[in-house]
Amino acid sequence: MQSKAKQQEFADLSKHLTMTRNGGRNYNGGGNHSGRGGNGGGGGRGRGQGGGGRGGARARGPPQQGQNQGGGGAYRPPAPLQQVQGIGVGLTSGEWNGQPWSASSVAGQSSSQPVSRKLPEQALPDIKELEISEKKPSSSIPGGSSEKKIVPIKRPDNGGTLDFRNIWLLANHFPVKFNPQSIIMHYDVDIKPNMPPGSLAAKRTISKSDLRLITDKLFSSDPTRFPEQISTYDGEKNIFSAVPLPTGTFYVELSGGEDTAPRSYRFTIELVNELKVSKLNDYSQGMLSNAPREVFQAMDLVMKDNPSRHMFPVGRSFYSKEFRPNDDLGYGIAASRGFQQSLKVTAQGPAQCLDSSVLPFRKQLPVLDFLTKQGFQLTDVSTSRREVMREVMHVLKGLKVHVTHRQTNQKYTIAGFSDKNTRYITFTLEDREGENPPREISLIEYFRERYNREPRDQDMPCVDLGKGNRKNYVPMEFCVLVEGQRYPKEHLCRDQALSLKQMSLARPRDRMDTICGMVRSEDGPCGDVARKFGIEVEKDMTRLSGRVMEPPVLKVRSSTGNVEVLRITDTDKCQWNLLGQSVMEGMPLNRWALIDFTANDRYNKLNPDRFIPEPES
Repeated sequence: MQSKAKQQEFADLSKHLTMTRNGGRNYNGGGNHSGRGGNGGGGGRGRGQGGGGRGGARARGPPQQGQNQGGGGAYRPPAPLQQVQGIGVGLTSGEWNGQPWSASSVAGQSSSQPVSRKLPEQALPDIKELEISEKKPSSSIPGGSSEKKIVPIKRPDNGGTLDFRNIWLLANHFPVKFNPQSIIMHYDVDIKPNMPPGSLAAKRTISKSDLRLITDKLFSSDPTRFPEQISTYDGEKNIFSAVPLPTGTFYVELSGGEDTAPRSYRFTIELVNELKVSKLNDYSQGMLSNAPREVFQAMDLVMKDNPSRHMFPVGRSFYSKEFRPNDDLGYGIAASRGFQQSLKVTAQGPAQCLDSSVLPFRKQLPVLDFLTKQGFQLTDVSTSRREVMREVMHVLKGLKVHVTHRQTNQKYTIAGFSDKNTRYITFTLEDREGENPPREISLIEYFRERYNREPRDQDMPCVDLGKGNRKNYVPMEFCVLVEGQRYPKEHLCRDQALSLKQMSLARPRDRMDTICGMVRSEDGPCGDVARKFGIEVEKDMTRLSGRVMEPPVLKVRSSTGNVEVLRITDTDKCQWNLLGQSVMEGMPLNRWALIDFTANDRYNKLNPDRFIPEPES
């Protein structure tokens, strides 16, 4: 009875449908083979409440009385009909359950049968073309006999008909070999100050450099349980190890240097996961549908461990700490050569992708020497020369420095400068032990008594190395720039920018030699840590087959207005001689725009008034 009732409802609904070959959008009560599903029918790719099955018939509701036939209003039957699930034209409809469509799933939606009726002849060819595919989608689940494995797409090395010769190509991908039996232990790390909960010191954020120092101190103090050469740390929350590490909470004391009390930290380490490297083979063989990201993350971090210990890390790149004589850009700036590395997934397995890079860095110089190389006269660096001090502030503010009057490796950031010159700075000195009353003392006298050092350049201001409202004035001659500080490219002068560009745009042969030399160097990704994880990188680039296509024919218009055909005869140079030639058909540029990328360039800004003069009226 239920089936007959649905058939009757479908028959009533079919009275309001007009089958066409050019059906557009679905309307209420209709279906569409390629548009949006209607409220009551089986749309081809529909979103309709009652539709959604593939292959629904194309339908368009007839216009209502008084309504334009080509209007945009949706057609509605005279009386509202109950939504019919499981009924459609040519395909059983219903709500999608998240599974791939197949003949069995469609047939099981409803036991009712479509009502046969006579359709217009113009709609019959469309209905005949609708078929239900019984082919099941491929699956990546191992063990299935009928499912196909998901494998990478093969290169079309045997195809192509437009080439006239074959060549061998070298890609900057270096195959990575690994031990499929190895397991990488993934640990979560939480480092906090060892202070009472709720105190301000306990809430203090620990810098990344201190996190690295704390971890290195723990591993170096107990190398038996924490082997440093078989583990790697990402500088934040993760440690990957080739052997099991002890878990729990450990206490580490970090010395702050001279005149600074040691700081205590709680180091908590917990095992998160055991990563099986064999999943890489499973993924390459199509046994896994998704790449094992955790394994790739661990291997990528392991391969970056060696260069991060010997080079400057900048993002995903690493740059050498040694500057060549020819890499000096002047003004206290030098170009550092480095590389960018990342682990890639290829059809042959994991590969290390390396590319060379060049960046400008500030040299590790005393602050006064750096100012001299920047073009400043030290006699002009005074609080009385406000314009000069603004330039000095622009050059030095935000840079990190070491101090030479204390035995410490601590890094300080230049926050500003003193309002007075060095000889006029005084402050109140308090006795830490409370034996002597506070007294007023000059900065020069304090350095003489405390460090047995007296500043020579007393007529220039001091740098402020304090944090927040707490001032910490230090004479500039006692400060040295920390190595590895980038210099913005937009601040380079024209000659410096050209020199850096020439270093970056190397010839293909030179670029290849540079990249291969980085792989073979002691600072490269092939370090001892990677080898102890069972990971090795081949020293030669990946060789691929390539095809050289025939040079195309170029049609131009000569100076006389005739059409000429240019063919390339020298296949080695592959160049056209366009001297005296023009395009086939010129078109006027009625609207155009110019994008200026020199807004942040201090020396080479574009002058739009000179570059694009105003047209004369």
